Amino acid sequence: DLYISGINAITEEGALSHIHCTIIVRNGKVMVKDNGSSCGTWVDDVKLAPNQETVVHRGHRIYLGSREQSFVLNS
Repeated sequence: DLYISGINAITEEGALSHIHCTIIVRNGKVMVKDNGSSCGTWVDDVKLAPNQETVVHRGHRIYLGSREQSFVLNS
């Protein structure tokens, strides 16, 4: 398993939590987990439930907080 939990940027608006979410690679699948953030983590138009791993696929857009911060899964 590979865990990346360094997604911890803080915006001027304070929309992102200190450790906002975790990216996990397990058995060839990529997952994102919201770490109980204040403003949430979204995959495309779906807000993730806190502390639950959600599989993401190539082309999915992951939004953090107020949805002003995002990135796209390319591989």
